Amino acid sequence: MMLKISRILFLTILSCLSTTVYAGQLIDGKVETKLVPGPVEYSVLLPDGYDATKDSLPLLLLLHGGGGDKSFLKSMKPMIEEMWNAKTLPPMVVATPSAGRSFYMDYKDGSQKWETFIVTDFLNHLRETYKVTKERKGTILFGISMGGMGALRMAFKYPEKFAALRRSNPASIRRSNGKTSSRAIASGVLRI
Repeated sequence: MMLKISRILFLTILSCLSTTVYAGQLIDGKVETKLVPGPVEYSVLLPDGYDATKDSLPLLLLLHGGGGDKSFLKSMKPMIEEMWNAKTLPPMVVATPSAGRSFYMDYKDGSQKWETFIVTDFLNHLRETYKVTKERKGTILFGISMGGMGALRMAFKYPEKFAALRRSNPASIRRSNGKTSSRAIASGVLRI
């Protein structure tokens, strides 16, 4: 009986050793900028083996929904790791900024420029700080709800910066005249 348990334990350990399991490293950071009230906090998920690689990895900008923040990436971490393990997602650096309820837009009054921040200061900071591609190829936008709307707009507005786009349930905005508004847009805060 003891021999049988030892054999099962040995085979279990052996099978674990022969299986690659990705466990990403979650890091928090800040970006100083004059474009929005700052510094802007963010989280980055680095794939297993990041420190050993000499190659630039793809960069995925994961934009949270309204009311979210950088902790959205922490909630997505198990799913991303599962996709890495299933080899349905290649190893890449994933970054999520805390953008509040900005809709990732530049404010009409110029007081906050979230879209400009994402496509300039934030993207440049990530490329200077992490081993990620500096090219359009391999730079991906993914957003959910408010982030989906921002990702769609930025991907179409800046096709030279992003190679791919994925959005989930992008927020829609209806204007007070029945076309497209949110409270922020109806009050004239955001530029469309």
